[in-house]
Amino acid sequence: MDKYEILAMFNAKFGTNVAARCRKLTEEYHELMEVLDTANVDDLKPEHCREFAEDFIDELSDLNAVVFHIAGILGLTQDELLSMAADKVKGREKDPNYKRKHPHVNRSET
Repeated sequence: MDKYEILAMFNAKFGTNVAARCRKLTEEYHELMEVLDTANVDDLKPEHCREFAEDFIDELSDLNAVVFHIAGILGLTQDELLSMAADKVKGREKDPNYKRKHPHVNRSET
C-alpha cells in the first residue's frame, strides 16, 4: 500500500476528527512510555532496547501511524513535518525562541 491508500484506509477506519486522533496520539504515547518504564533505566541507550525492542518498535510504529494520520488530515506529509522540525532546530541554534509561540521553559531547571 502506498501512503495515499493508507491515509484513505485510516480516514475510513478512524475518521478525520483531529481532536479524537490527538486523544489517540496521547494513548499511544502512554503505551510507548509504559514499554520504556519496563526498562527501568534513567539513561536509555539503543543497547538497552534489545530486551524489549519488539514491544518498543511496535508502540513507536503505532505512535508514528497516528502522527501520519493527523498530518494527512491536515494536508501535510511526514516529510514536511520533519523539514519544519529541522528548521526549528537549526533556527534555535541562534535564537532559542525561534518560531516559539510560548515562553521557553528549560525542563532541566524545573
